[in-house]
This record gives sequence, C-alpha cells and structure tokens, in this order.
Amino acid sequence: ASKAGAPGEGGTGGEKGERGVEAAWGGAADADVILLLIEAHRGLTDGARAIIDQLREHAGKTPVALVINKIDRVKAEALLALSAEVNQTFGFARTFMISAERGHGTADLMDWLAAELPEGPWLYPEDQAADVPVRVLAAEITREKLTLRLHEEIPYQLTVETEAWEE
Repeated sequence: ASKAGAPGEGGTGGEKGERGVEAAWGGAADADVILLLIEAHRGLTDGARAIIDQLREHAGKTPVALVINKIDRVKAEALLALSAEVNQTFGFARTFMISAERGHGTADLMDWLAAELPEGPWLYPEDQAADVPVRVLAAEITREKLTLRLHEEIPYQLTVETEAWEE
C-alpha cells in the first residue's frame, strides 16, 4: 500500500516528505486499485484538490474509488453535497461513505476491494505478520497506541524510534 499526501493532509513537508510523496506516486503506477480518502468534516480541501490533480496524471487506467470517512460528523445534506462536489472533479469508479470508527459502510468497501483485486500467490511465509522487521512493527504499534490515547495532546506526526530490542 502506498500513501501520498499533501502537507497538512497527512503528508510531510520538506525534501524528505517530497521524496516520500514521489515514491508513493511511483507505487500508484503498479497499484491494482487507488483509494482517495477524504474526511467528511474537512470537505474538499486544497490538499485533496492537489491529490486529485495528481491522480489525473498518475492513475492511468487504474480504478480510483472515493472514500469519504467520518460520515457521522456531518449532516446528510452536507455529505451528499460533498460527494457531488468531489465526484465532479474526477471520474471515480465508485464512491463509498463510511465511518471507519463505527464500521458503517466498510463492508461494501471491503466487498468492492475483494472483487477488484486479483488473486495472487502468497508473498510472505504464513507465519510472517508484516513485511517490516519486528522492531519497526513494534514502533508503529507504539505510535498508534500513543496517538489513540493522547489524542490532540501530541503532534499528529508523532515518530517513535526503537532504541533497543530483545528477542
């Protein structure tokens, strides 16, 4: 999976961030499906518009689905207006309105992804939980737990670095 974001949209600024965004767009060329995730309460931001502009260049024939998350934070009228506005900017294959936190709409998204993605061989041994070293996985789990527990008390782009690891 690749993630591309604009500064202020979950992306990172600076030279390192730009390289990461370029790498993510490079990965989009090999993707079977691309999902554009927009938070309903934020609407169609400048960052989202920039990503849509890049999708025109990089998506090619890859199906692109619009996923509007956090639908429980806005009224139905605003949600429908947002969906119409975003769909006017790009020819999305499908639009999904979900609340990932509550699980609303996620089954339809998962069913669509299962239908769109080709079957392939197992790329990793059955007992391998991730494609990253265990110490990197531990750092990501720690970062996730800190973000969930501390909410807005810490910077959004929290980094956790593993200094020591024992098996």
